[in-house]
Amino acid sequence: MIRYLIFLIVFVSSIDAVGQPKCELKSCKIEYEFFDGINTGFKTLIFTDSGLIDKLVIFAKTDTAMLPAEVKLMVKQLPEKVNQLKIQTRDSVFLIDLISMTGEKQKRHFMGFGLSSPFITKIGTDTFLQRSCEVYDAKVSKIWYWKGVVLKKELAFKDGKTIYERAISIDENYIIKEDEFTVPVHVNF
Repeated sequence: MIRYLIFLIVFVSSIDAVGQPKCELKSCKIEYEFFDGINTGFKTLIFTDSGLIDKLVIFAKTDTAMLPAEVKLMVKQLPEKVNQLKIQTRDSVFLIDLISMTGEKQKRHFMGFGLSSPFITKIGTDTFLQRSCEVYDAKVSKIWYWKGVVLKKELAFKDGKTIYERAISIDENYIIKEDEFTVPVHVNF
């Protein structure tokens, strides 16, 4: 049961906000609030080139109060606060801990979990933040897509608890700064 719960948390959290190889927007800034089962916080996504280049900044606080005791033991080593930066260029992904200023660089791979996946089925439409969204069932969660961008995702459990990520603001007219996707210089890789 615990392994299944951790798998679900990781699976739902790994569905990137830009859900398809290219979305219908050239660039955008979206702010999210989230609870992933362990962390509560905020994310800011900025992307350009229809989602091929993006930056995600995460501010979170670890909260294990709702977890079963055996899971708390497994995650007790997690930091109390998270401040991370993820920058994706056309060929690389930079994952940076902004607290310790350490990071890693990886080759970018597209997983291919777009809307054509056999694990994702369209179940209807809904309005979220005054935008018409297509709602998909991803077997373990629901995902709201707007123009190819995930605005909301939820994973509800039988006990009433819900893991979620939902947009709280969208700026379709955000002006991309010249150094928006530049990796900070003082990061130890």
